[in-house]
Amino acid sequence: MIYFSYYQIIHFSVFSFPLFPDPVYRDHVLFYLSIAILILTLLTFIFAILAICLRIANEKKAARYQRIEEQWENEILEVLDGEKKAEDLWQKMEQEKDWLLFVDFLLRYARVLSGQEREILSQVAMPFLDSVARIAVTGDAERRAWAVKTLSVLGMPAYNQAIVAALGDSSPLVTMVAVRALMNKDYPEYIAVVLKHLHRYDTWSINYLASLLTDIGAEAVPFLRQTLVDRDTNPRTRAVAAEALRMLNDFAVADSIPAILEQESDRDLLCSSLRLLGQVGRPQHLTVIRKMCESPDDVVRANAMRTLGQLGESEDIPRLRSAFDDPFPWVAIHAAWGMWEMGSLELLEQFANSDHPRANLARQVLSEAKE
Repeated sequence: MIYFSYYQIIHFSVFSFPLFPDPVYRDHVLFYLSIAILILTLLTFIFAILAICLRIANEKKAARYQRIEEQWENEILEVLDGEKKAEDLWQKMEQEKDWLLFVDFLLRYARVLSGQEREILSQVAMPFLDSVARIAVTGDAERRAWAVKTLSVLGMPAYNQAIVAALGDSSPLVTMVAVRALMNKDYPEYIAVVLKHLHRYDTWSINYLASLLTDIGAEAVPFLRQTLVDRDTNPRTRAVAAEALRMLNDFAVADSIPAILEQESDRDLLCSSLRLLGQVGRPQHLTVIRKMCESPDDVVRANAMRTLGQLGESEDIPRLRSAFDDPFPWVAIHAAWGMWEMGSLELLEQFANSDHPRANLARQVLSEAKE
Protein backbone atom coordinates (compact mmCIF):
# COMPACT_ATOMS: atom_id res chain seq x y z
CA MET A 1 0.00 0.00 0.00
CA ILE A 2 1.34 3.38 -0.97
CA TYR A 3 0.92 6.35 1.39
CA PHE A 4 0.98 9.89 0.07
CA SER A 5 1.85 12.96 2.08
CA TYR A 6 -0.08 16.22 1.81
CA TYR A 7 2.91 17.57 -0.05
CA GLN A 8 2.84 14.75 -2.63
CA ILE A 9 -0.92 14.95 -3.18
CA ILE A 10 -0.92 18.70 -3.68
CA HIS A 11 2.21 18.50 -5.79
CA PHE A 12 0.65 15.87 -8.05
CA SER A 13 -2.82 17.37 -8.31
CA VAL A 14 -1.87 21.00 -8.83
CA PHE A 15 1.75 21.47 -9.66
CA SER A 16 2.14 18.63 -12.13
CA PHE A 17 0.43 20.92 -14.64
CA PRO A 18 2.39 23.56 -16.53
CA LEU A 19 0.78 26.30 -14.43
CA PHE A 20 3.94 26.90 -12.40
CA PRO A 21 6.89 26.24 -14.66
CA ASP A 22 9.43 27.67 -12.19
CA PRO A 23 10.34 25.00 -9.53
CA VAL A 24 11.42 27.65 -7.00
CA TYR A 25 8.18 29.58 -7.33
CA ARG A 26 6.24 26.34 -7.16
CA ASP A 27 7.95 25.34 -3.90
CA HIS A 28 7.17 28.73 -2.35
CA VAL A 29 3.49 28.42 -3.23
CA LEU A 30 3.43 24.89 -1.86
CA PHE A 31 5.02 26.03 1.38
CA TYR A 32 2.48 28.81 1.96
CA LEU A 33 -0.37 26.51 1.03
CA SER A 34 0.84 23.95 3.56
CA ILE A 35 0.98 26.68 6.21
CA ALA A 36 -2.59 27.70 5.37
CA ILE A 37 -3.77 24.10 5.66
CA LEU A 38 -2.02 23.80 9.01
CA ILE A 39 -3.66 26.99 10.28
CA LEU A 40 -7.10 25.81 9.14
CA THR A 41 -6.52 22.47 10.87
CA LEU A 42 -5.54 24.24 14.09
CA LEU A 43 -8.57 26.53 13.87
CA THR A 44 -10.86 23.52 13.37
CA PHE A 45 -9.33 21.89 16.42
CA ILE A 46 -9.69 25.08 18.47
CA PHE A 47 -13.33 25.56 17.45
CA ALA A 48 -14.06 21.93 18.33
CA ILE A 49 -12.53 22.45 21.78
CA LEU A 50 -14.53 25.67 22.22
CA ALA A 51 -17.76 23.90 21.24
CA ILE A 52 -17.10 21.17 23.78
CA CYS A 53 -16.29 23.74 26.47
CA LEU A 54 -19.45 25.73 25.70
CA ARG A 55 -21.55 22.59 25.87
CA ILE A 56 -20.04 21.65 29.21
CA ALA A 57 -20.61 25.19 30.50
CA ASN A 58 -24.23 25.20 29.30
CA GLU A 59 -24.87 21.82 30.89
CA LYS A 60 -23.42 23.08 34.17
CA LYS A 61 -25.54 26.23 33.94
CA ALA A 62 -28.67 24.20 33.18
CA ALA A 63 -27.92 21.87 36.07
CA ARG A 64 -27.44 24.86 38.36
CA TYR A 65 -30.71 26.44 37.21
CA GLN A 66 -32.54 23.17 37.74
CA ARG A 67 -31.05 22.85 41.21
CA ILE A 68 -31.94 26.37 42.34
CA GLU A 69 -35.42 26.17 40.77
CA GLU A 70 -36.08 23.03 42.78
CA GLN A 71 -34.95 24.92 45.86
CA TRP A 72 -37.15 27.89 44.94
CA GLU A 73 -40.13 25.61 44.40
CA ASN A 74 -39.77 24.19 47.89
CA GLU A 75 -39.44 27.67 49.37
CA ILE A 76 -42.42 29.00 47.38
CA LEU A 77 -44.55 26.15 48.67
CA GLU A 78 -43.49 27.10 52.20
CA VAL A 79 -44.48 30.72 51.54
CA LEU A 80 -47.85 29.63 50.14
CA ASP A 81 -48.38 27.47 53.22
CA GLY A 82 -47.49 30.39 55.50
CA GLU A 83 -44.36 28.74 56.88
CA LYS A 84 -42.08 31.43 55.41
CA LYS A 85 -42.39 35.10 54.55
CA ALA A 86 -41.69 36.74 51.21
CA GLU A 87 -38.89 38.77 52.83
CA ASP A 88 -36.88 35.57 53.35
CA LEU A 89 -36.75 35.00 49.60
CA TRP A 90 -35.94 38.65 48.83
CA GLN A 91 -32.74 38.47 50.87
CA LYS A 92 -31.59 35.36 49.02
CA MET A 93 -32.20 36.97 45.66
CA GLU A 94 -30.09 39.97 46.64
CA GLN A 95 -27.25 37.61 47.50
CA GLU A 96 -27.51 35.29 44.51
CA LYS A 97 -28.26 38.07 41.96
CA ASP A 98 -30.54 35.70 40.07
CA TRP A 99 -33.59 37.93 40.35
CA LEU A 100 -34.41 37.84 36.62
CA LEU A 101 -34.42 34.06 36.57
CA PHE A 102 -36.40 34.08 39.80
CA VAL A 103 -39.09 36.37 38.35
CA ASP A 104 -39.38 34.17 35.26
CA PHE A 105 -39.79 31.18 37.58
CA LEU A 106 -42.56 33.01 39.45
CA LEU A 107 -44.25 33.87 36.15
CA ARG A 108 -44.35 30.23 35.06
CA TYR A 109 -45.54 29.16 38.49
CA ALA A 110 -48.24 31.84 38.67
CA ARG A 111 -49.83 30.71 35.40
CA VAL A 112 -51.13 27.56 37.11
CA LEU A 113 -52.39 29.41 40.19
CA SER A 114 -55.24 31.82 40.82
CA GLY A 115 -56.88 33.82 43.55
CA GLN A 116 -55.07 34.29 46.83
CA GLU A 117 -52.17 32.04 45.85
CA ARG A 118 -51.38 34.19 42.81
CA GLU A 119 -51.62 37.31 44.99
CA ILE A 120 -48.99 35.83 47.28
CA LEU A 121 -46.69 35.24 44.31
CA SER A 122 -47.28 38.82 43.19
CA GLN A 123 -46.20 39.97 46.64
CA VAL A 124 -43.05 37.85 46.38
CA ALA A 125 -42.23 39.36 42.97
CA MET A 126 -43.03 42.99 43.87
CA PRO A 127 -39.46 44.19 44.74
CA PHE A 128 -38.23 43.12 41.31
CA LEU A 129 -41.05 44.49 39.15
CA ASP A 130 -39.57 47.99 38.82
CA SER A 131 -36.64 46.40 37.02
CA VAL A 132 -39.05 44.38 34.88
CA ALA A 133 -40.89 47.60 33.98
CA ARG A 134 -37.59 49.09 32.78
CA ILE A 135 -37.04 46.06 30.53
CA ALA A 136 -40.50 46.71 29.06
CA VAL A 137 -39.15 49.91 27.48
CA THR A 138 -35.44 49.19 27.00
CA GLY A 139 -35.03 45.54 25.95
CA ASP A 140 -35.39 43.96 22.54
CA ALA A 141 -38.88 43.08 21.29
CA GLU A 142 -38.98 39.58 22.82
CA ARG A 143 -37.72 40.80 26.19
CA ARG A 144 -40.17 43.71 26.15
CA ALA A 145 -43.02 41.30 25.43
CA TRP A 146 -41.83 39.06 28.28
CA ALA A 147 -41.70 42.04 30.62
CA VAL A 148 -45.23 43.18 29.71
CA LYS A 149 -46.51 39.63 30.18
CA THR A 150 -44.80 39.42 33.56
CA LEU A 151 -46.32 42.71 34.68
CA SER A 152 -49.75 41.56 33.53
CA VAL A 153 -49.56 38.36 35.57
CA LEU A 154 -47.67 39.53 38.66
CA GLY A 155 -47.96 43.32 38.66
CA MET A 156 -51.56 44.33 38.01
CA PRO A 157 -53.06 46.70 39.03
CA ALA A 158 -49.92 48.41 40.37
CA TYR A 159 -48.26 48.40 36.93
CA ASN A 160 -51.33 48.96 34.78
CA GLN A 161 -49.95 52.23 33.39
CA ALA A 162 -46.76 50.50 32.26
CA ILE A 163 -48.91 48.03 30.33
CA VAL A 164 -50.99 50.85 28.84
CA ALA A 165 -47.77 52.52 27.69
CA ALA A 166 -46.84 49.29 25.89
CA LEU A 167 -49.83 49.80 23.57
CA GLY A 168 -47.68 52.36 21.77
CA ASP A 169 -44.72 50.01 21.37
CA SER A 170 -43.26 49.68 17.88
CA SER A 171 -43.46 45.88 18.02
CA PRO A 172 -46.85 44.25 17.25
CA LEU A 173 -45.84 41.36 19.52
CA VAL A 174 -45.47 43.67 22.52
CA THR A 175 -48.67 45.59 21.83
CA MET A 176 -50.71 42.43 21.42
CA VAL A 177 -49.47 41.14 24.79
CA ALA A 178 -50.55 44.47 26.27
CA VAL A 179 -53.99 44.29 24.63
CA ARG A 180 -54.58 40.78 25.94
CA ALA A 181 -53.55 41.88 29.42
CA LEU A 182 -55.83 44.92 29.50
CA MET A 183 -58.88 43.15 28.05
CA ASN A 184 -59.79 41.81 31.45
CA LYS A 185 -63.20 41.98 33.10
CA ASP A 186 -61.53 43.43 36.19
CA TYR A 187 -60.33 46.49 34.23
CA PRO A 188 -63.15 47.59 31.90
CA GLU A 189 -61.95 51.20 32.03
CA TYR A 190 -59.10 50.39 29.62
CA ILE A 191 -61.24 49.33 26.68
CA ALA A 192 -61.44 52.92 25.41
CA VAL A 193 -57.66 53.29 25.12
CA VAL A 194 -57.37 49.83 23.55
CA LEU A 195 -59.97 50.73 20.92
CA LYS A 196 -57.90 53.78 19.98
CA HIS A 197 -54.96 51.52 19.14
CA LEU A 198 -56.85 48.82 17.22
CA HIS A 199 -56.18 50.44 13.85
CA ARG A 200 -52.54 49.36 14.19
CA TYR A 201 -53.45 45.68 13.99
CA ASP A 202 -54.40 45.59 10.34
CA THR A 203 -52.81 42.15 9.88
CA TRP A 204 -54.75 40.55 12.74
CA SER A 205 -58.06 38.79 12.25
CA ILE A 206 -61.10 40.96 12.94
CA ASN A 207 -62.80 38.06 14.73
CA TYR A 208 -59.75 37.49 16.93
CA LEU A 209 -59.60 41.14 17.95
CA ALA A 210 -63.34 41.12 18.61
CA SER A 211 -63.01 38.04 20.82
CA LEU A 212 -60.41 39.88 22.93
CA LEU A 213 -62.78 42.79 23.44
CA THR A 214 -65.58 40.50 24.58
CA ASP A 215 -63.45 39.21 27.46
CA ILE A 216 -64.50 42.31 29.40
CA GLY A 217 -68.15 41.32 29.12
CA ALA A 218 -71.23 43.52 29.17
CA GLU A 219 -69.34 46.54 30.52
CA ALA A 220 -67.64 46.86 27.13
CA VAL A 221 -70.93 47.34 25.28
CA PRO A 222 -71.30 51.15 25.67
CA PHE A 223 -67.75 51.71 24.38
CA LEU A 224 -68.30 49.33 21.48
CA ARG A 225 -71.56 51.02 20.47
CA GLN A 226 -69.91 54.43 20.51
CA THR A 227 -67.03 53.14 18.40
CA LEU A 228 -69.35 51.52 15.87
CA VAL A 229 -71.40 54.64 15.16
CA ASP A 230 -68.49 57.11 15.24
CA ARG A 231 -67.73 58.01 11.62
CA ASP A 232 -64.38 59.56 12.62
CA THR A 233 -63.12 56.19 13.86
CA ASN A 234 -61.08 53.93 11.60
CA PRO A 235 -63.50 51.68 9.61
CA ARG A 236 -61.66 48.51 10.55
CA THR A 237 -61.89 49.37 14.24
CA ARG A 238 -65.62 49.91 13.76
CA ALA A 239 -65.83 46.50 12.08
CA VAL A 240 -64.13 44.92 15.10
CA ALA A 241 -66.63 46.67 17.37
CA ALA A 242 -69.51 45.31 15.27
CA GLU A 243 -68.20 41.75 15.54
CA ALA A 244 -67.72 42.14 19.30
CA LEU A 245 -71.30 43.41 19.69
CA ARG A 246 -72.50 40.42 17.68
CA MET A 247 -70.65 38.07 20.03
CA LEU A 248 -72.20 39.87 22.99
CA ASN A 249 -75.72 39.74 21.46
CA ASP A 250 -76.35 43.46 21.87
CA PHE A 251 -79.91 43.84 20.58
CA ALA A 252 -80.08 47.52 21.51
CA VAL A 253 -77.60 48.48 18.79
CA ALA A 254 -79.81 47.16 15.98
CA ASP A 255 -81.47 50.49 15.13
CA SER A 256 -78.06 52.13 14.61
CA ILE A 257 -76.96 49.71 11.91
CA PRO A 258 -79.16 50.80 8.94
CA ALA A 259 -77.50 54.23 8.91
CA ILE A 260 -74.09 52.57 8.73
CA LEU A 261 -75.18 50.38 5.82
CA GLU A 262 -76.52 53.38 3.94
CA GLN A 263 -73.64 55.79 4.58
CA GLU A 264 -70.46 53.70 4.59
CA SER A 265 -68.53 51.99 1.81
CA ASP A 266 -65.79 50.04 3.63
CA ARG A 267 -66.23 46.34 2.89
CA ASP A 268 -65.18 45.03 6.32
CA LEU A 269 -67.45 47.48 8.12
CA LEU A 270 -70.44 46.69 5.88
CA CYS A 271 -70.00 42.92 6.17
CA SER A 272 -69.55 43.01 9.96
CA SER A 273 -72.59 45.27 10.29
CA LEU A 274 -74.67 42.90 8.18
CA ARG A 275 -73.63 39.93 10.29
CA LEU A 276 -74.49 41.89 13.43
CA LEU A 277 -77.88 42.88 12.02
CA GLY A 278 -78.58 39.28 11.06
CA GLN A 279 -78.23 38.30 14.72
CA VAL A 280 -79.88 41.24 16.50
CA GLY A 281 -82.07 42.81 13.79
CA ARG A 282 -85.82 42.84 13.35
CA PRO A 283 -88.19 42.73 10.34
CA GLN A 284 -88.33 46.53 10.16
CA HIS A 285 -84.68 46.48 9.09
CA LEU A 286 -85.42 44.45 5.96
CA THR A 287 -85.63 47.48 3.67
CA VAL A 288 -81.94 48.30 4.00
CA ILE A 289 -80.99 44.62 3.88
CA ARG A 290 -82.80 44.16 0.57
CA LYS A 291 -80.98 47.20 -0.74
CA MET A 292 -77.63 45.70 0.25
CA CYS A 293 -78.55 42.55 -1.69
CA GLU A 294 -78.08 44.69 -4.82
CA SER A 295 -74.61 45.89 -3.80
CA PRO A 296 -72.00 45.90 -6.59
CA ASP A 297 -69.50 44.47 -4.10
CA ASP A 298 -69.69 40.67 -4.34
CA VAL A 299 -68.63 40.07 -0.73
CA VAL A 300 -71.10 42.60 0.66
CA ARG A 301 -73.84 41.12 -1.51
CA ALA A 302 -73.05 37.62 -0.23
CA ASN A 303 -73.29 38.69 3.41
CA ALA A 304 -76.52 40.54 2.68
CA MET A 305 -78.04 37.32 1.30
CA ARG A 306 -77.22 35.45 4.50
CA THR A 307 -78.69 38.26 6.61
CA LEU A 308 -81.80 38.28 4.44
CA GLY A 309 -82.20 34.57 5.10
CA GLN A 310 -82.02 35.20 8.85
CA LEU A 311 -84.57 38.02 8.95
CA GLY A 312 -86.46 37.75 5.67
CA GLU A 313 -90.07 36.97 4.92
CA SER A 314 -91.68 34.67 2.40
CA GLU A 315 -91.64 37.40 -0.24
CA ASP A 316 -87.81 37.35 -0.09
CA ILE A 317 -87.50 33.73 -1.23
CA PRO A 318 -87.58 34.65 -4.96
CA ARG A 319 -84.69 37.05 -4.34
CA LEU A 320 -82.67 34.26 -2.74
CA ARG A 321 -83.67 31.91 -5.55
CA SER A 322 -82.37 34.41 -8.09
CA ALA A 323 -79.14 34.92 -6.13
CA PHE A 324 -78.44 31.19 -6.39
CA ASP A 325 -77.55 31.93 -10.04
CA ASP A 326 -75.28 34.85 -9.14
CA PRO A 327 -71.95 34.79 -11.05
CA PHE A 328 -70.06 35.11 -7.75
CA PRO A 329 -70.01 31.66 -6.03
CA TRP A 330 -70.03 33.08 -2.49
CA VAL A 331 -73.29 34.90 -3.19
CA ALA A 332 -74.81 31.60 -4.30
CA ILE A 333 -73.52 29.83 -1.19
CA HIS A 334 -74.96 32.44 1.16
CA ALA A 335 -78.21 32.49 -0.80
CA ALA A 336 -78.47 28.71 -0.33
CA TRP A 337 -77.90 29.06 3.39
CA GLY A 338 -80.43 31.88 3.41
CA MET A 339 -83.02 29.57 1.85
CA TRP A 340 -82.26 26.95 4.46
CA GLU A 341 -82.59 29.45 7.33
CA MET A 342 -85.96 30.58 5.96
CA GLY A 343 -87.12 26.97 5.86
CA SER A 344 -87.16 26.64 2.06
CA LEU A 345 -85.88 23.08 2.18
CA GLU A 346 -88.09 21.96 -0.70
CA LEU A 347 -86.54 24.58 -2.97
CA LEU A 348 -83.04 23.50 -1.96
CA GLU A 349 -83.93 19.85 -2.56
CA GLN A 350 -85.24 20.74 -6.01
CA PHE A 351 -81.89 22.32 -6.84
CA ALA A 352 -80.03 19.36 -5.34
CA ASN A 353 -81.96 16.81 -7.42
CA SER A 354 -81.82 18.79 -10.66
CA ASP A 355 -79.19 19.24 -13.34
CA HIS A 356 -78.61 22.82 -12.21
CA PRO A 357 -74.93 23.86 -12.49
CA ARG A 358 -74.86 24.41 -8.74
CA ALA A 359 -76.75 21.29 -7.71
CA ASN A 360 -73.68 20.09 -5.81
CA LEU A 361 -73.69 23.29 -3.78
CA ALA A 362 -77.32 22.72 -2.77
CA ARG A 363 -76.50 19.13 -1.79
CA GLN A 364 -73.55 20.37 0.27
CA VAL A 365 -75.69 22.88 2.18
CA LEU A 366 -78.35 20.27 2.88
CA SER A 367 -75.72 17.82 4.06
CA GLU A 368 -74.01 20.32 6.38
CA ALA A 369 -77.36 21.56 7.71
CA LYS A 370 -78.30 18.02 8.78
CA GLU A 371 -75.06 17.71 10.71
